[in-house]
Amino acid sequence: MHSRRGADLYGGVAAALAGIPAVLTRRVDAPEPPLLARLKYRPYRVIVALSRAIERQLAAAGVPAERIVPIPSGVDTQRYRPDAAARERLRAAFALPTDALVVGVIAQLIERKRHSWFFSLLPELVREWPQLRVVCFGRGPLERRLRAELDERGLARNVVLAGFRADLPALVPGLDALVHPAAREGLGLALLEAASAGVPVVACAVGGVPDVVVDGETGLLVARDAAAALGRALRELLAAPDVRSRLGVAARRHVERRFDAQRLVAAHHSLYRRVLGERAEAVAPVVLK
Repeated sequence: MHSRRGADLYGGVAAALAGIPAVLTRRVDAPEPPLLARLKYRPYRVIVALSRAIERQLAAAGVPAERIVPIPSGVDTQRYRPDAAARERLRAAFALPTDALVVGVIAQLIERKRHSWFFSLLPELVREWPQLRVVCFGRGPLERRLRAELDERGLARNVVLAGFRADLPALVPGLDALVHPAAREGLGLALLEAASAGVPVVACAVGGVPDVVVDGETGLLVARDAAAALGRALRELLAAPDVRSRLGVAARRHVERRFDAQRLVAAHHSLYRRVLGERAEAVAPVVLK
């Protein structure tokens, strides 16, 4: 089961009624009332935590440590990889100027991703770098409002709301940087994809983001609501191609070591075999000699 839309609650109840072992992957960065958490997680043999932040939240809610297994999300490092040709594909796809500095945002257009909060920083940055372009990948209920806001701020020329793109792996390596202003994040798959493609990330140090972005080594982190610091961090990257390159190379290595999809698939296989083995032992008949 996965922690989405009540599946964690109803899935656990269904598994208990059916008498079969259940494993839950908790993906959400959100504290829970301890009483509710103890009831909800009781049917599960194991709760998989995507990040250290989620591990801490589960422990604080009273889930026994032996039932918490850390396995983060993974990324296909062969699909998302550095690609020199991606720059031209990105420029052609969105009619960007040849000298553009291109920053990406990959996130649903919803409140907790805080696009509007990030957009408030752009007028000053655009004055310094008129060639700055921001490409926002993703869809969501805030699209109309964000378009109106961009018009009001005079940013319609500098920001593209690109919607869903099936060719993301071919475009992401062409970015100069990725910005992730989210207020909450279980881990951040988009961060893994960008890092795997050799793109440095500027993000808020919330939830599982510090598991992916090592501040000063693979990207830059700022405090959750530190808008000025986010602007300074992005300014630092825009001004220094050599820093962007160094962070991007390190980001790729970090992902290959810790988040390669094949390694994490193997971790899940091992966990499932363990849970099924425990069940087999529990139901094995007693043989009298």
